[in-house]
Amino acid sequence: MVVELLGLSGKPWVLAIDRTNWDFGKTTINILMISVAWNGMGIPLLWMLLPTSGNSNTAERTELLDRLRTAFPGMKIAALMGDREFIGDVWMAYLQREKIPFILRLRENQHVLREGYAALPISVIAQHLKVGDKMIVEGSCRLGRSNETLSAPVRLVITRLASGELLALACSGRARHALARYRQRWTIETMFGNLKTKGFALEATHLTNPDKLCTLLALLALAER
Repeated sequence: MVVELLGLSGKPWVLAIDRTNWDFGKTTINILMISVAWNGMGIPLLWMLLPTSGNSNTAERTELLDRLRTAFPGMKIAALMGDREFIGDVWMAYLQREKIPFILRLRENQHVLREGYAALPISVIAQHLKVGDKMIVEGSCRLGRSNETLSAPVRLVITRLASGELLALACSGRARHALARYRQRWTIETMFGNLKTKGFALEATHLTNPDKLCTLLALLALAER
């Protein structure tokens, strides 16, 4: 219903994957969600309640994405974006094997192996960047050290933010437009804000039953639109 209301059928989708969580008494509510960017907003598409607190794992992410692809077999994904939680060799290999374009943020201490160079952390590779500067690392890179399990080849683009922090992105395709597209990941953050403290007060619900929470999220997905 949401896809039809938004007129997304037949169009390429820019997706974001992220978690939101809160505690109600001794119960931790931990939701893994995929949203689609639409007119500068994030709209919930599919979600699952995780059985434990903390980060999601590869099996949970692939299950959620497989459910979405089953529901929409003709779906065209322009990019799937995720923050620093959503990296890992097996996860990225799955995305590449399934031909799902991705743009994923890396940690500054992530080691990168480039042809002709020793493996170095991103903080060292980009130490020369000043605020506002960016670099596209030449050629394909692999994440990890030479004595570790390495990721599939990715392109790497890095910029230094106004805070002084590095924003480093691993992408499966051309790196030139990765930074501009990654800005759309923020739509899932504002969506969570709208669902929680800035609008629908989702955290105020006393529901802890996963099925009832999922029904409530479905209603909020319609309201968010």
